[in-house]
Formats: sequence, C-alpha cells, structure tokens
Amino acid sequence: MVTEPLLMPPSTPPIDEKSDSLGPGGLSLIAAMAVVLGLQVGLAVKAFVSNVYLVNASAAEVEGEQDTLRWSLEKALQWNPADYRAQHWLGALHKEANESDRAAASLLNCLQLAPNHVSAMLELSELYARTRDFEEADRLISRAAELAPGYWRLHESTGFREGVAGNHRRALKEFERAQKLSRGRSNNLAHQMAVAYLALDDPSMALAHAERAAENEPEDLRHHVLLAKVLLAIDRPGVALDVLSEALDARESGLVTETELVMIAEAYVLSAEAHWVTGRYGQSAESLQVATQLAPSSEAVLQGVRNATERATGMTPASFEDNAAYTQALYSFGKALAATDDTGPAISLLEASLAVGLARSFRADCAVTLAEVFIRLDRPDDALQVLQDTRRDAAPDAMLDVTLGDVLVMKGREAEARLHYLEVLLRFQLDPETVAQIEGKLVSLGATAP
Repeated sequence: MVTEPLLMPPSTPPIDEKSDSLGPGGLSLIAAMAVVLGLQVGLAVKAFVSNVYLVNASAAEVEGEQDTLRWSLEKALQWNPADYRAQHWLGALHKEANESDRAAASLLNCLQLAPNHVSAMLELSELYARTRDFEEADRLISRAAELAPGYWRLHESTGFREGVAGNHRRALKEFERAQKLSRGRSNNLAHQMAVAYLALDDPSMALAHAERAAENEPEDLRHHVLLAKVLLAIDRPGVALDVLSEALDARESGLVTETELVMIAEAYVLSAEAHWVTGRYGQSAESLQVATQLAPSSEAVLQGVRNATERATGMTPASFEDNAAYTQALYSFGKALAATDDTGPAISLLEASLAVGLARSFRADCAVTLAEVFIRLDRPDDALQVLQDTRRDAAPDAMLDVTLGDVLVMKGREAEARLHYLEVLLRFQLDPETVAQIEGKLVSLGATAP
C-alpha cells in the first residue's frame, strides 16, 4: 500500500495548546523578541518562526478564516522561502481561487525545493489541463505515476485532464478508481463525477452525486450551483430555485473573493433560467441583472446573457398576462444586457419597452440606461434625444436630469447643463455623496452651487 505523499496541511506540532489563537500581533512579537535580544536570526530561528505561522495557518483553515490562512502562509514564506510545504499549500489555495499564475509560481517553487512532491505535480498538472496544455499535464501525471502508482489523487487528476479534453467516459473511470482508493475521503470526487455524468447525458446519476456533494459540504457554493444545473436539466426548475436559495443567501454574508463572486453570479444565472421556465420573467431578468453586476466577464454569466438575448428578443405580448408585464420584462432584460457588450439587443429591448408603454415610474431609469449605452457607443445625439423625449412624460427623476446635463456638456451646451444640475439640487432630496458630485460638475463649469 502506498502512503499518501506529502499532503497538506503540514503536521508541525503546535507550540502550545493556545497556538491556534496566535494572530498577526502575537506572531510578529516572536520576531521582535529575537531582534530585541540581539539574537542572530539564523536558519534554525527562521524555520522555527515559519513553523509557528504554519500552525496558525492550520488553525485558520479549521476556523474557515481564509484571509488569515493566506496571510499566515505568506508570512511563513517570508521567514523561510525554502519551506516546500507552505509553497504547496499556498499554490493549492491560489489554484482553488482560479489565480492560475500565482498558483503555478508557488507550485513550481515547491517542486524546485522538493522535486518528488507528488501532490504539487498533480495540482500543477490540473493547471496545465485547464489551459489545454495536455502535453505538460501528461508529463507531470506520468512522473507522479512513477513515484506513487497507487495514489488516489493520481486518478483524480487524470480524470480531470480527460474531462477537460472532452473524454468524459475515461474521466468517469478514473474518478471511480480514485473513489475506490480514497475510501470516500474526497468529496470533490462526487462533484467531478456529477459533472461527468451530466456531460454523458445521464442526469439520474449526475443528480445522485451532486446531491451527495451538496449534502457532505453544504457550505461549498460549487455543489449548490452544480445541483441546480442538474435539476434544470431534468426539468425541475422549482426545486432548482429552492437549492439556489442557499447559494444566493450566502451573498448576504459578505463573501468578497473573486471566486466566490463568480459562483454567486453563476447561481443567479441559473436562477434566471429557472424563473424563465416557470414563467416569472421579471424575476428572471432581475436575477440576470445581479449576475452581470457581480461578474460581467464570467463565461457562465456571458452565456446566460446570450441565452437571455435569444429568449427576450423572441418575446411577444401573448406570452404575458398583460401589456404591463410584457413591457416590464422588455425593460428588465434590456437593463441586464446593457451591463454587457451586447449593446445591440440591449438597445432594441429598451427602445421597445419605451415604445409600447412602460410604466411611468420606470421610464426615467430605462431612458438613463439607454442613454448610457448610447454614450458608450459615442452616440451623444441619440442619448440626448431619448432623454429629452422621456423627460416630457416620465416621473420627475434626478438621475435623468443629471445624465441629461452630462450629455449637454458633451455637446458643448454648458449653459443648459448648468441649469439642469442646479434644478436637481433645488428640486430633489439627495444623499451627500450625490450632492458633492453635482456640485463638482457645477464648479467644473464655472458655476457656484446654490
């Protein structure tokens, strides 16, 4: 039997029973004491301090404190750049966060320090597979197989490589081997197997593995998003929405990393699809708007926008309960598309919503959104026209007048722009930040705020 080679987290014993409470202040004090006492900070002391940071990293991982975990690993490497354990661990974190360049740098550093580090080889092979550099991925997998032929992670990485290459049956076989060898120690395998079964058009098996992954790690957003995909594939949009509610609620908990934002955005895209299938077009558009705000460059979000474009451009009043619902859907989808580069469909939908009787309370925001698209396309005349036309019949709106002033400045009509800015300050109750912005516009035009 092959012993698992060099796995994280590091097994450095704790300094004392309170080591998990060490923070940046306490850890820095260790280094400060060494200087104050006049000690020569040699290799032994550096290694000692580095190990303390690794202990703190282990505690942070248990507590789910990702920022402290990264900070601890980075500090460990500052003290001892030759610590291959920290290099590997940090590389794995970067890889998980889709920070490919940083991940590759840390993993390559690890392999320079420990050339036979099998786990680092496999992590790096998956990075190469992501970029479809299969030759380099295969080289690393082959080397890992020579060193640890019975290691379950070897089959997991091979399966990942085959899945990226589109060989889903081969991928599934490798995942099954990994699952048998790992004895259930990797929940990620259930996730990967669900992906493979979904690609092989076997939704029942995909559902079983996706449910297991979500049940075993309910805090992992990836599993909820995948489970929702499977449920949509088997025409269960209502259940998919229930599952996604957990992922969408997580957005309120202050998640801030780019990877988490992309996952939340993908959840909103799936929510948009589920709402559409159940006939809730307004909610579908709102979900898509949130997705484009969170991660406008995400491929999953962009694909969701493309799908929405096809659906929305084919909408007719017959699809809705009444004309108000129809115009609201046109406006909502147009606003979502306006946040992307699909400006043509966005303009068509927004113009249509204004033309067929969008509710007065929404007309100003619709016109501002449309004008902003025109401004991005260097079409100030069209922006000016839609704002002036809408101002005549829309409810009074501060942003419409401010945007109208901005367009007038672009057209060289500064005197008219000043009047609009002044009117906004006199007519509307605004927050201090907005007031300061408008006053800044007036000052740039040589005017004084009232």
